[in-house]
Amino acid sequence: IHITGGTAALVAALTVGPRQRRFEWDPEEGGIIDTKPKGHSIVLVFIGTMLLWFGWYGFNGGSTLGVSDGRYVVAVTAMFNSSLASASSILSTLFIQQFVEGKLSLSGILNNSLAGLVAITPGCATQTSWGAFLTGIFSAVTAICGSKLFAYLRVDDPVDAVTVHGMCGFLGIVLTALFSNQELVHRAYGPEYISNYDHGHQLGVQIAGALAIFAFTSGLVSCILLPCKYFLPGGLRVTKADELVGTDYAHFSGYAYPDFQQQLRERREQVARKMEIARRVEEQKKSSKGNKKNSRGSREPKSRSSGENKVQNNIQSESPKSKGSDVTKDLDVHSPSGVELPEKPFNSCTQLKEQKLIRTGSKNQNEIHRAVGSPRGKTSVISISNGNEALHERLEVSSLLMSRTYK
Repeated sequence: IHITGGTAALVAALTVGPRQRRFEWDPEEGGIIDTKPKGHSIVLVFIGTMLLWFGWYGFNGGSTLGVSDGRYVVAVTAMFNSSLASASSILSTLFIQQFVEGKLSLSGILNNSLAGLVAITPGCATQTSWGAFLTGIFSAVTAICGSKLFAYLRVDDPVDAVTVHGMCGFLGIVLTALFSNQELVHRAYGPEYISNYDHGHQLGVQIAGALAIFAFTSGLVSCILLPCKYFLPGGLRVTKADELVGTDYAHFSGYAYPDFQQQLRERREQVARKMEIARRVEEQKKSSKGNKKNSRGSREPKSRSSGENKVQNNIQSESPKSKGSDVTKDLDVHSPSGVELPEKPFNSCTQLKEQKLIRTGSKNQNEIHRAVGSPRGKTSVISISNGNEALHERLEVSSLLMSRTYK
């Protein structure tokens, strides 16, 4: 069951592709960084995990389909091993996070508790207690390493479904052959099921079965998703504009969390304003240095605070309605009364990357295009003058999108 879901999730993630700005080029890091969005409510994550954990007892223990004729012993064994594997997975995750990564993550702990439940599911009724404990340890290591691996391969798996269900499901199928006991197998399935249990032979059977499930599921899901991607209008993903704005607003005319969105917009405005002030102060310093060289006398440089105050006053005194200003009249989606928006709003994230790329002298155009999150030849323009690479990027989207995204 789990390897089926994990395989389907992998095919879907590869077909749809990563979300906008999930993987971005960072010149300071010298590579692609993972900017995976964080969950907005860890309380809901905890509640959902506990509900799944409780339901697992009905899934594993209830597979006996009864409690008579000694089947209750099989059900108890399945539920006990499920608890043991999940608990050992949590302890292993705590150890890895504390002593390897250096910090704890509650979302990672809850995710890996499910990884332990997934891995023990195939052999919950046939594995010994020590086997269930080791299964939980191996599942924690697999979940952590698998999540990092798919992030490195730039596979956008929002909830780590491929890792938890796919990889840990395959791990559970393999470990069932290694940690199962013949006595427990006979008690769960009857003495006529396997007369002489051989770990090596059963391991081959388990791997062959897992590969068959992977091949069938990947082929079936590909036959469904690929025609939808290439032949349906719009494909399988919303437009870039709707994705950046948020599908809650683009498709349902309202934010799911308006308070959070308001705080986020205010924070972005503050950051953009600070960066604009810093940029103008830097330009003012450069111009003052150039004037000093041409002047006959020397003047004392102005203090940093006075320069910032002057630029701040200039920004406040500037009016978008002044003559010669490049302004487009448009309604801001966050303000019912509407405001006037510049044709090229200040994009703090993109301009910061642009400045970094120019300073570092990046020569790879693909890196520059990935940095601004736009494909070559569509929304970016690369200009080379005097042998120096410089990036001039202008997002060719409507001012409404810019107001939603960067305002």
